[in-house]
Amino acid sequence: MGENAGWELPEEGSPEEERLAELFGSILGTDGREVLRELRAQGADLGALAASAGMPSDPATLQAMVAQVQRMLAASGDDPVNWGVAHDVARQAAVEGGDPSIGEGRARTATQALAVAELWLDAATDLPPAGGPARAWSRSEWVEATLPTWRILTEPVAASMSSAFAEALRDQLPEGLDPFSGGEGLPGLPGGATGPDVLLRRLGSAVFGLQVGQGAGTLAREVFGGTDIGLPLLAEPGTVLVPANVDAYAEGQSVPPEEVRLFLALREAA
Repeated sequence: MGENAGWELPEEGSPEEERLAELFGSILGTDGREVLRELRAQGADLGALAASAGMPSDPATLQAMVAQVQRMLAASGDDPVNWGVAHDVARQAAVEGGDPSIGEGRARTATQALAVAELWLDAATDLPPAGGPARAWSRSEWVEATLPTWRILTEPVAASMSSAFAEALRDQLPEGLDPFSGGEGLPGLPGGATGPDVLLRRLGSAVFGLQVGQGAGTLAREVFGGTDIGLPLLAEPGTVLVPANVDAYAEGQSVPPEEVRLFLALREAA
């Protein structure tokens, strides 16, 4: 039996046919039974189609995947970025490779380095103090603290891009599918969506959520504090070190770890 044997057409009237018809209906937004009748009439090889598209060989797996996408689209709402997706993806990406908790000793070492950096800068330069508390965060805590700023930075861009895509789609659609022309729109869209522009906005919201979440989570494994990328990611004044990233960076250097920590603290405080 081939790897896509699960895609053989079931017998007419069987429970398997009913489930497959529901699957096609959920994907295509049309009558799944009619799709099956046309496939039978054409002698379609579903296994070959599934293999060429890189789809799962098990229809149940594909149905679960489709349901997950539909839930994601339905949950996107009207926000230009799906922040639920962004949060979940960022947290998952941040802990790849581990996210050790910060004990009292590590936190004290980090905040002391930041305090020494502030004192040195105050004596040696004319730079004003950073102000606010000195903190030590895990990678997950860095994600939680910076996501509100990512929202401020990315939502205007995401909204503009979604509007541009929707306008471009509108120009390409037949009149009957133009969501602004009074047509009925596309059938079967999740979450009450009644037109392709709504689907595109929700899809864009989910995609932007994935991108922002992956970006924030990846940065959480690489940054040393709150100022590494040159943008003010902290909502309130203060200085931060991420001990896990500082220690990982210090391991590859030829100088003592405490000197690396102090250097990074100086850069953060400045």
